[in-house]
Amino acid sequence: MAKFGSKKGDSKLILALASGHGTREAAQQAGVSIRTAYRRIDDPLFRQKVTAARDEMFRVAVGSLASAAVEAVDTLRDLLTSQSPTAQLGAARAILDLGQRLREATEIDARLRVLEEGNNAISAAT
Repeated sequence: MAKFGSKKGDSKLILALASGHGTREAAQQAGVSIRTAYRRIDDPLFRQKVTAARDEMFRVAVGSLASAAVEAVDTLRDLLTSQSPTAQLGAARAILDLGQRLREATEIDARLRVLEEGNNAISAAT
């Protein structure tokens, strides 16, 4: 028996499902029957492949967003010296607002790490 990913239409079905298409549409895109699609989805190993494909899509998307964020910050910084007081004010507000949100998110992340480390230490001790 062939492994998942090597059966006819598996890679297309995985990609379509990971992209958020419903089972019927994914089956159609992959060129497999709806029954085959449901049968493959019932298999935990196949679902793991769909999850892995979706995770990879998000990883790539986050990388693109991070790259664009650097450009967006540069644009805001440039607008601080704009000839337009309205543009300056808008950029200043955006920088302060986003800076505050980033600070809060960073603090929450640090607190969560401490809690997880404490939880892991308790779990290891028991």
